[in-house]
Amino acid sequence: MLHFLETKSPSLIWSEGFGDWCNPNDNTWPTTFGSVEVVNTCLFYYFARMTAEFAALLGRTEDEAWCRDLAGRIQAAFLAADYEPESGCVKTGRQTEQLMPLYVGIMPTDQEQRVTDALQKRIQADGALDTGGYGTMVLLPVLAKYGLIETFDRLMQNPAYPGFGWQIANGATSLWEQWAYEGIMHSHNHIFIAGIDAFFYQVLAGISPTLPGFREFKIRPVLPRSMTFVRSQVRTVSGLIEFDLEKISQGVATRLTVPPNTRCALHLPVVDETVDYVLFDGERLLDLSLYETVRACGIKYIQIPVGGGIYQYRLVPRQYIYQL
Repeated sequence: MLHFLETKSPSLIWSEGFGDWCNPNDNTWPTTFGSVEVVNTCLFYYFARMTAEFAALLGRTEDEAWCRDLAGRIQAAFLAADYEPESGCVKTGRQTEQLMPLYVGIMPTDQEQRVTDALQKRIQADGALDTGGYGTMVLLPVLAKYGLIETFDRLMQNPAYPGFGWQIANGATSLWEQWAYEGIMHSHNHIFIAGIDAFFYQVLAGISPTLPGFREFKIRPVLPRSMTFVRSQVRTVSGLIEFDLEKISQGVATRLTVPPNTRCALHLPVVDETVDYVLFDGERLLDLSLYETVRACGIKYIQIPVGGGIYQYRLVPRQYIYQL
């Protein structure tokens, strides 16, 4: 497939296809095709890089080298054609055009913050979602990664058009095929923009594998301030993972089920970094100094390694504990 795509588009800029399908539109067929060049070229890059990783796993060194070279050439072509370093804007600067390069990793590390800043400004100016199938799908992981989870929260709760809040405000009990109530497509029970659901588990609950089959995995929840709890279950080939987290005052309480013969790196979020906390496993007081402190998505975490079993951890402000 990669050879075919390279042959069909020698410039390596892919400008055919649906792009960010069903982005907000004016109810005409041509306007349902959104940000085609950026979305499809980013996917081209993503496929090349992913295929290189598969080739490496299979020991196919020549294929790996070719795919990595292709990915590098796509990246160079994309940055030359569609990126403005001074402003941080990709192509026209629409939300999806800022989101997709950050999600697939095509932006150089030293340019990510510029692109993120431009994305945040665009969202503030738009005041609502301006994304279709792909842009909506990658919205949560990108905003969480760059410490903008509160921006995601505002977008989700906004009752204005377009967005999930708009659908709910207009009586939706299932997802629509596109943002408008009526348009060139009318399905009011459609899976299309449900791609964001997977990231509820991977970002809000924070569950993601670090080895195939969830033999090892991490849990690093990212919750906006308005969310007081998350409850999740993920059935894997290694067994059932269950994770509940609740914010209680300035602390957190969790319940975690780790399947037998697996390992989990649990990250407990620190709600308020100015607070002195104590850590409990059930009713047993643990020594916080024994656990690693990490930072991700703008949040401080206490990392606790655990094996198969059922656990109940609590981070409690010391001031709430009598005589501690």
